[in-house]
Amino acid sequence: PIYYGLTHYDDDSDPLKYQTVNPDWLRGFRVQISRKGYRDEFDWALRQMGVAIIPFLTEETTNQNEAIRRLACRRCGDFGNLAKSAAPAILRGLDDENPEFRASAAYNLGRVVHGTANAKEMVAPLILALDDQSVEVRRAAVIGLGLIGPAAQSAISAIQTAGQDEDLRA
Repeated sequence: PIYYGLTHYDDDSDPLKYQTVNPDWLRGFRVQISRKGYRDEFDWALRQMGVAIIPFLTEETTNQNEAIRRLACRRCGDFGNLAKSAAPAILRGLDDENPEFRASAAYNLGRVVHGTANAKEMVAPLILALDDQSVEVRRAAVIGLGLIGPAAQSAISAIQTAGQDEDLRA
């Protein structure tokens, strides 16, 4: 299979902590992900790798290929606050020209900073995203703020105002 040899477990007791990633596989990732027939297999493989893949995913949030950027952002979000180091890169995604990626960034930013020390720092950019021209970005920003939890308490008023938006309620 395409994912053969992509990882090595140093200790089977905790794959999230002790996994390393095969660099040869990562080099091929950028080429293969764009090939439609392989995308699902690579997506599956990324989910199997553990936290060792987070630096690679963080780097890929700036890839020129929009599908790779979104996938990298989503997989960082899957790690939750274990991927908190990816927060600055995901935050930059809120300024991307592609509204689908901005929406992914808004949603996954909330997922990676929940319960972290820098969660409050991410609230203001998400509040700004509530004014995005894309309804999907605005919707994702509301969800992202909700995922941040109590640290986003300062956003309550902005969320209530956004709740009046007919497009968001549709």
